[in-house]
Amino acid sequence: MNLYAFLVGINSYPLNPLTQCVNDVKKMEDYLNTLGPSFSGMEIKMLFDREATKQAIVAGIGDSFSRATDDDVCLFYYSGHGGQEFAGGRFTDEHDGLLECLVACPEPGQKEGYLLADKEIRYLLTQLPSNPHLVTVFDCCHSGDMVRGMAGEESQSRRKRLSKLFSARDYSGFIFSKALTEKDLKQKSLSEVIPYKNHIHLAACLPDESSWEDTEGGVFTRYLLQLLKSNDNRLNYRDIAKWARVSMMDVTSTRQTPTFSIQGTGKVRDTSSWLNLFPEDCSPPAGKLIYNYDSCWNYTRGQLMGIKEGMPIKIYIDGNKTKFIESVITKVKMESSEIEDPMKNNYQLDTNREYDVSTDTTFSKPTLYINNLENETELQAAIEKMIRTGDLAT
Repeated sequence: MNLYAFLVGINSYPLNPLTQCVNDVKKMEDYLNTLGPSFSGMEIKMLFDREATKQAIVAGIGDSFSRATDDDVCLFYYSGHGGQEFAGGRFTDEHDGLLECLVACPEPGQKEGYLLADKEIRYLLTQLPSNPHLVTVFDCCHSGDMVRGMAGEESQSRRKRLSKLFSARDYSGFIFSKALTEKDLKQKSLSEVIPYKNHIHLAACLPDESSWEDTEGGVFTRYLLQLLKSNDNRLNYRDIAKWARVSMMDVTSTRQTPTFSIQGTGKVRDTSSWLNLFPEDCSPPAGKLIYNYDSCWNYTRGQLMGIKEGMPIKIYIDGNKTKFIESVITKVKMESSEIEDPMKNNYQLDTNREYDVSTDTTFSKPTLYINNLENETELQAAIEKMIRTGDLAT
């Protein structure tokens, strides 16, 4: 099993430059290099700043992944601006009339033609000759704001905002304009014209949210890499998105909700192991209670896994997990936490052994959005009533 990775980071936009996207790519490269023993071979290609034009990104996807076989793994990672463009009446699945795009670095004097739309990426992936374990990871905005701001308090933040939606391009501006007719894209379902290549897509935020960066880099990228490291890479895609949401809940000054989606049908699913590293069993290592002589009893779970101060904890004192004592989380760090000393409750634990533990995880309240395309006011009112009353079985 070989790994083919294509990594793109852009700071130096002519307008609204960013500061940490190249750093994000270098961190991702460093991380991937630690996975060398898991693969028979590894090929990492990168594009930075002014070399990351639309033409170069398009060519890079093909060059990087065209030699992969069904048994290999392909990763496309992007850190930079994201934007939206009017669809121009094309693409029957775009109910809001907008295309999500990666913003490539314009060539000197280039005024347009540097957006790489999601439909173009979809087309590029369908052209791959094989069906590898394919993953795309985008740390960018998918909203009209097209912002990667500074994390932290608003008074300490820097926003890098492109204030407009991009106009619909001429059809000849799409990379597939010579292979697909505009008429088909307007009249047929997109799956007929550009079928999905089975893959997993991880995004830093929802389409109507912003992706953030601070002086340490893209917030999503940082938390993703910390999450993978703290769990020895033993996570599936569903759990990655879930724990990333939990760990980033209170980090950025405006909400940022990492998400994942499964594109097409095939061997890559939400329960598949990250980069196919543990295809048989990718269950994360269990949290343990261990004694640290500097800070007493430590639980090997922290903010990354949704642990919070004041959370109750059960400490199992037998191998069958039938006998336990209780304590509480007193201090939370990124990857671990401290508990109240059991001796305060007259419990003596063996400082030379590890203990199995269990905790609850707290989640934020879910958000539900109703997109009333047909303006069915009575139906929307009925749905809202069911949600308020909890009568969802009606």
